[in-house]
Amino acid sequence: MGITFYNNSTNLKIKNKLVLKKWLLSALAEYKTAKKINVNIAFCSDDEILKINIDFLNHNYYTDILTFNLSEKTDVLDADIFISYETVMYNSNKYSVSFNNEMCRVLIHGILHLIGFNDKKPKEKKQMTAEENQKLEDLFHVKHIDFFTCVVSRETQNARKQI
Repeated sequence: MGITFYNNSTNLKIKNKLVLKKWLLSALAEYKTAKKINVNIAFCSDDEILKINIDFLNHNYYTDILTFNLSEKTDVLDADIFISYETVMYNSNKYSVSFNNEMCRVLIHGILHLIGFNDKKPKEKKQMTAEENQKLEDLFHVKHIDFFTCVVSRETQNARKQI
């Protein structure tokens, strides 16, 4: 019960897991009244997330995150979140932010989807971004903590695979 991280990559290192889990759980507790929480967060490669995106959503493109709410009852939150560390690295370079900050933003983005936030329409996206910013401020308000380090090849960082 709670939040479980899965990471089979030697490229990604996760530190301070307890602080990270408490932050994510506090965001859930602010909005959700679930008595039981079981959220699995799997960090994967671009190829792995592309396969999941095709197999489950019939979307043939890369993405940074996929969030699946598997809950059948309102008092139980069962969910799987898949995050491509390669796309997060690409986006951190694209938006000139640290990998750590971008990964934390993507994590809270997935949690916000589970809470009920959407980002399809401009107004929804603006509201979600504001909530992400507030949650990141909550996390880093005292001091900056490094949760993630990622090492990927220069080729992976510079060349996006074309589909």
